[in-house]
Amino acid sequence: MLFPVDENADKYDVIFVGSPNWCGTIAPPVASWLGANDLTGKTVLPFFSHCGGEDHGMEQAVRDLCPAAKMGSSLYVLENGSEDLHDMIQTWLKQNLEK
Repeated sequence: MLFPVDENADKYDVIFVGSPNWCGTIAPPVASWLGANDLTGKTVLPFFSHCGGEDHGMEQAVRDLCPAAKMGSSLYVLENGSEDLHDMIQTWLKQNLEK
């Protein structure tokens, strides 16, 4: 059962979409939220955590659920990241948000 989420994407220009690797794709609650929100014209920045499992289309699943959004590059984090996690995130943000 999914509980209602009162927050919607209308007032945001950039949407961070995070999900664990859920049997190779995004988690059903994330897919449900994406399907319920119109992200047309918004910048979507997907990020995923995994424990070494195979990616069977996590990024593509996000793209399919918000086809009219501007997609940034995805960030993949293995387990809890590493000592370089902070730098990885900073680099990812700069790649996607600096113009």
